[in-house]
Formats: sequence, C-alpha cells, structure tokens
Amino acid sequence: MTLNVPTMLAMIVITNLVMTIALWVVAYGREIPGLKSLAWGMFANTGIYALYGLQGTISEWLAVSLPNTLGSLVVVLFLRAALQLRGAQLSRVWTLLPLLAVFLASTLLLEHRAARIIVVNAVLACQEGSVLWALLRHGGIGIGRGRHILAASTTLLMLMFAFRSLAVALGWLPATPVVVGGVLPTVTYLVTYLAVVFIAFGFVLVATELTAEQNRRLAMEDALTCLPNRRAVLEALARHCSAAQRNARPLTVLLLDIDHFKQVNDHHGHPAGDEVLQRIAHTIRQRLRAQDMAGRFGGEEFLVLLPETAPEGGLTLAEALREAVATTTIVIGDKVLQVTASIGLYGTEVCTADHNGDLLVRGADAALYAAKAGGRNRTVMG
Repeated sequence: MTLNVPTMLAMIVITNLVMTIALWVVAYGREIPGLKSLAWGMFANTGIYALYGLQGTISEWLAVSLPNTLGSLVVVLFLRAALQLRGAQLSRVWTLLPLLAVFLASTLLLEHRAARIIVVNAVLACQEGSVLWALLRHGGIGIGRGRHILAASTTLLMLMFAFRSLAVALGWLPATPVVVGGVLPTVTYLVTYLAVVFIAFGFVLVATELTAEQNRRLAMEDALTCLPNRRAVLEALARHCSAAQRNARPLTVLLLDIDHFKQVNDHHGHPAGDEVLQRIAHTIRQRLRAQDMAGRFGGEEFLVLLPETAPEGGLTLAEALREAVATTTIVIGDKVLQVTASIGLYGTEVCTADHNGDLLVRGADAALYAAKAGGRNRTVMG
C-alpha cells in the first residue's frame, strides 16, 4: 500500500484544526492551567503541515525554515503547558533559545538539506527531553493515566527526532522532503503527528484528573485551616479503627477546644477569630507525628487521631499540645492575643470490635466536657 502524501497532509491539517477548535471551546471561560498554551501549540502544528503541503508552490524558506521554526514553537508551547499544570512558568531562555537555534539552522543551512535535518532534529529531541523532564521530575505531574500517556508520547517524539537526526547523519534515511514520500520519511512524519495528537489527548486527561483531584481535596479539606474537615477526619478514624481492631493495636483520640473562643469573636471581630483558628491549626500540625492526623471537627474544635498510641502516650502528647497552644502568640494589628485550649482524651490499649469511631469520639467529648467544667486549659482522660 502506498501512502498519498498530499492526502495525508490534508487530513492532518483538518484534524489539527478540529482539535485546536475543540481545545479553545473547552478553554473558553475556564481557568484550566496550560490548556490555552496547548491549543496554541496545536494551531502552530497545523501550520507546519499546511506549509509542508505547499512545498513546490511557495519559496523554499517558507516551505522549510518556517515549518521547522513552528515545530520548535510547538514544543515550547507544550513545555509551557506542562509547567503551567504544575503552577510553574517557562523562562525566556527556554522560550527563545531553541527557537533561535532552529531558525538559524533552518535558514543558514537552507541549501544543505542533510545538515539542516541533523541539526534541527537534534534540537527538537533536546526540547522534547526538557518536556519529559518537566513531566517526570520531582514535583511534576504525579497522578492519573494522563501523565503516562503524556510521558510515553513525549518519549516517542524525543526518540523519533533523535533517530531522524542520527539516521540522516549515518545515511540510513534519505534527506528527502516530506512531499517526495517514501516509506520511512512518510512513516516518520505520520508517527510524529500521531504522537502530538496523543500528547493533546493526554494533556486534556491530565487537566481533567487534576481538576477532579482538586475537587476531591476541596470536599475533604477545611477551607480556613487547610486541615481535613469533619467528614475527612471521621473517615480516617473509621479506617484507623478497622486497622487497630484487625491487629489488636492501641488507638487514642483527642478532642481539643479553644477556650472562650466566642469572646475573641465578640471583642476582636470574626477576622481575628479566623486568625486564631489558623494559628492554632498550624500549632497542632507542627506538634503531630507523621502517622497522626488532626482535622477541624466543627467551630473551634479539633479532632486529633493518634494511631498506635495508648492513652498514656496520648496524654503526654495532649499536654504538649495544650502547652503549645497556651504559649502561641497571635498578633492582630496592634493587639497581641493568647488563647488556651481544653482537651478531652479517650483511647484503648487494645482496640476491639466495641471500640468504633463513635465510641471513641463520644468518650473524648465527655472528657472534654469535664475539662471545661474543671476550669479549662487542662487535659482530662476519659
């Protein structure tokens, strides 16, 4: 079977335009990081194949140098999109340097096709390597299947550009224009195009997955303190109870309540109350171990889960938390506030089927009530 190159290029241009329009429609009115950069990249990719299809009817520079420069621009835009997904920005050096390198190589080596192909594809391979680095490095895009599609497609493009540069340099692949055809050159361009399509698909999938993850976090996180909310901490408690019951391990919970919190709101205003909650949440978070968990249970109450911790050990940590809260200085404008906390503690050295989450919370709540009745700023173990 022989591929008709003009027909192939026309189909590529049409599908690229359709994908570009679809991306712009999805991006319209939405703040999806990187999606607009991706759409511009697909549009630039459309221009590449449109110019390839005009070879023989336009100047050599327009048919060769401009598509090569657009190819570098496509990778720059994809790199920018990948970084924007992570909340990072692309430096001007990485924006302009590869574009300049490809433009100069395509222009200065216009009459030397083999040398031009070797240099341009080597630069493009390095650019794809930078995209792959942005996807896989520490702090990169780390969830879902979309990341794997992006990484696989980017790797394929990097290898394809590197292969074409090496193959032409070693004489394995003829340095022929795409419109001339031939199995290897045509397959090379076709695979490159398909990889770009999969990158666009993978990117949209990543953006969807990240949005879903953000929504999940918002549903499980208290917006003010950034601690898990009541629902999240109760679900975590149920999991810890099940694990402790299976292994007959200890489990302790603390219920911490800020003393006289209503007076803070009444005398200093709700913004001051919010600041107090945020500072106390930060204090609690700093004092916990890696396996512990604290969540905002409601109002000025915080529920602290201490897996693998017997009540006596929980009492030691509770006292450390209470003292840390009492020594926390909170500056509100020209005023300095200090608050105290009462803590109720309930736990077991061996968790049985009777020790469910509801029992532990009710026990801690009863102990907290006793701490409040006993004068506040104290810990009571139930």
